[in-house]
Amino acid sequence: RADHRVSFPETPMPARGSPLLALLAILLAPSAHADGPRTPRLAQADPHAECYCLAKGRRFGMGEQVCLRGPDGPRMARCVMDLNVTSWRPTGESCPDS
Repeated sequence: RADHRVSFPETPMPARGSPLLALLAILLAPSAHADGPRTPRLAQADPHAECYCLAKGRRFGMGEQVCLRGPDGPRMARCVMDLNVTSWRPTGESCPDS
């Protein structure tokens, strides 16, 4: 009969507990920012900072209102975020006379 055993080269096994020690070393390492406050990261910025609505050839920021002409006549609308898309939401108010 043929011998079908597979042999593997000897590889050193890492010491037990070494992943835990590595994690502790990372967590306990002095911070590069230990001497002062960290500067804000882009992820911490206002999530709607670059979002705007368009009307009458202009950009309007989130929460701004404008008088828009609709099927029921001119009505006030507010720039809002709706399902991750900017949109005009009617406020129900009539447009001010100008």
